[in-house]
This record gives sequence, C-alpha cells and structure tokens, in this order.
Amino acid sequence: MDIHFTARQDVSEYVRRRAERGVDKLGRRLGRVTAAVVRFGGDGPHRYVEVELTAPGRVLVGRGEGKYYGPALTAALHAIERQVGHVRGARQAHVRRESATRRVQEA
Repeated sequence: MDIHFTARQDVSEYVRRRAERGVDKLGRRLGRVTAAVVRFGGDGPHRYVEVELTAPGRVLVGRGEGKYYGPALTAALHAIERQVGHVRGARQAHVRRESATRRVQEA
C-alpha cells in the first residue's frame, strides 16, 4: 500500500510515523487497501488532518481537528476506524444471512 503525505507546514517525524502505523493498522483490519493519503493542514491556531483510504469499491475518509496535529490525527484515525467497523459489520452480517439461508434450504 502506498501512503502519501501532504503537508503545508512542518510535521514532526514522530507524527508522520504515528500516522503511518495507524494507517497500516486500519489497512490490515479493512483488507485490500490500495492507497492511503494523509493530509496535514492548518488555519491560524487550528490544525486538521484528513486520512483517506482507498480500497476496491470504496473510499473511506476521516477528518480530525485540534490545536495540534497529534489530537487531530487521533480524531481522523478514529473516524476511519468507525467506518471500518461499519463495513466489516455489514460484510459479516451478509455472510451470516447467507449461511442461515443455506441451512434453511438444506433442512
């Protein structure tokens, strides 16, 4: 998976590594992620981070805001994590429905 970082201001190496670890973790959980984009920006005293994960058939985007990049990154990763939970939950529910249907048909 390619991870592209875009920043208008200097972002510490620690925050970049933390973003990379978070994106890798979410990519493993979601599966089949082809690309990721992490955008760092700010306007005055406010900072924002956008994380975009691209997988076949879907694009997940999370945005976080805060006074510093660290809390903004945490919020963005949590937003994507919630979306991944919805995707996985829907997929698992679909599999459960299919297996239940097969069991009823076999009986």
